[in-house]
Amino acid sequence: MKTDMEDARVLELKRSDATEMVAEMARLLQLPLQLDCQKGFMELRDPVGTGKVMCYHTDKGLDTIIFNCELRVPIELKLRGNFSQPIFFYTAARGAVDVSCQRGDFTVKDLQATVHGAYGGDEYSIRLPAGEEILLMVSLVHRKVFFEKVECEILQIPPQLLRVVKGDEPDQDHFLFQDIYHLPAVDAVYSIIDHQEVGLLHSAHASAMIFENLFLLLNEYKRIHKSTNGRLVKEVNKINLIRAAEKVLIANLHDCPTIPNLARMVGVNQQTLKKGFRQLYGTTINGYLNDHRLNQASLLINGGNMSIAEVADAVGYSNGGYFSRKFKQKYGVPPSKFGSG
Repeated sequence: MKTDMEDARVLELKRSDATEMVAEMARLLQLPLQLDCQKGFMELRDPVGTGKVMCYHTDKGLDTIIFNCELRVPIELKLRGNFSQPIFFYTAARGAVDVSCQRGDFTVKDLQATVHGAYGGDEYSIRLPAGEEILLMVSLVHRKVFFEKVECEILQIPPQLLRVVKGDEPDQDHFLFQDIYHLPAVDAVYSIIDHQEVGLLHSAHASAMIFENLFLLLNEYKRIHKSTNGRLVKEVNKINLIRAAEKVLIANLHDCPTIPNLARMVGVNQQTLKKGFRQLYGTTINGYLNDHRLNQASLLINGGNMSIAEVADAVGYSNGGYFSRKFKQKYGVPPSKFGSG
């Protein structure tokens, strides 16, 4: 990765919403901006790079830019102007980017998420490196618009972030929180780019995933803020091992390995696996497994081609009574009544 940004292509953008900024990027790079319902996107080409830059106008006061690309030259986006500062929610699914503003610089690392409420100064820069795959989602929450109909206290978020949300003390406040490593939030970004539909179906799916990502980041911030549980798992190699363990679980719902065997299969010790899984997915390994088994069971029941006993066996429950109890606990009705209207 080339870290020297002196040779970066600098794009000066009027600070605005995501759609207007991506449209300005397309103009400066002399690339066509294509529109598909709530999505706008440009296809990169040499000598700039390959991949796409996408934008979504999700709702009043919330819009998103997704960079899914590999650049040939570094690009620095300089946001200028008096457009009110949003709260930035960064999720780096692949690659790392540098951000700077008047109050200081920071890096959003691979598999990290960051919440940034910046005040002061009329310049804000996002620097994208060359020579590595980047998958970065940046959601812009325009505070006064997004929260105008919400009593902010009902969000029940810690006071420091609440002041940022409400816009109190703009000359003094500067909020930066980076200790978020939460794989479901990363998966929401992948879900958007992997979705094969177009038009309204894609826009509706992307909108749901953007809101889910926002919820997950806020919820994870709250959880970490309250936690006294020691060190967080931050090393990319350990995070990837825990992600590999999750993929093994999902691929083997019917006959999952034990936790000791799972740890050996992915090459991590049991304690790191259990602690890391809880941190990165927000639940225990068994809790995650049960939730996915029941989700799969609901799909099979709705398919209408299998008996309840066959469904239970297919998703790994050997005890039909236990399956029914867990299913009712999650969905409020027994499997025999699910989907019956």
